[in-house]
Amino acid sequence: MKRIFPIFITLVLVAILGTTLLSSCGESANRKRLRKEIQSLNSECPKPLTGDITLTEAKLEGDSVVYICYYDEQQGSIESMAKDKGLMKLKMQNALARTNFTESKGLLEVLDKENLYLKYSYTGSKSKKQLSVLITPDDVRTIRNTASDLKAVSKQTLELTVRQTRMLLPMVVDTGMTCTKVEYADNYLRYTYEVDEDIYDIASINAARSEIKQDILQDLKNSIGTAMLQSIIDAESQLEYTYQGNRSQQNTSIGFTINDLKEALNN
Repeated sequence: MKRIFPIFITLVLVAILGTTLLSSCGESANRKRLRKEIQSLNSECPKPLTGDITLTEAKLEGDSVVYICYYDEQQGSIESMAKDKGLMKLKMQNALARTNFTESKGLLEVLDKENLYLKYSYTGSKSKKQLSVLITPDDVRTIRNTASDLKAVSKQTLELTVRQTRMLLPMVVDTGMTCTKVEYADNYLRYTYEVDEDIYDIASINAARSEIKQDILQDLKNSIGTAMLQSIIDAESQLEYTYQGNRSQQNTSIGFTINDLKEALNN
């Protein structure tokens, strides 16, 4: 009996270890690579994906990679975005396409080879409400096959940004200042603001253009995010703000070249 018990324990341990080894051996090289990609991605978190979406955690759950994201509701509620989940999905497909030009492109490749889903799970910054968007294996495959031009992908980023922003207009951005129009054309991302002339004088804005431009450059990273600034640069485009008086209809514009935007990113 004394001899049987140790033999029994040994057999159990061998069985457990054998199962563990088989499980380890059964995991594909791609799946192991995926775990490393996720680990690397988590080391960069919080990581901006778009101007209003920040990745806080990535994890593997069954046949899906799950991105836990923070959605900045400063310029629009998560409920308003839920009304057009198609737009949200396009935004995420576009963000994924951008990774095809970075060191993170390996993740896209593994998702394709392992036939995995990618699920984005958002939580609103103010409402704490949640929204999810699912990217299918076919979506991933399409992205990999079509995302070959960073400039074209970045232009699409700006077009999607315009589409999203238009859903929120008119939008009060400060006392006496309302964003009434946004467009992307001729390699310019243009925002038009209606100015309350009881508070702001268009002539004074025009006279202080240099100072205002420097103030805006300092604020750009916080107002539209580093991801959006990078998209404008990669699209080889420029940014322009136009201020129009609500009574006189007089206006003045302040523009930002690619070098201006690079300066904002680097400082």
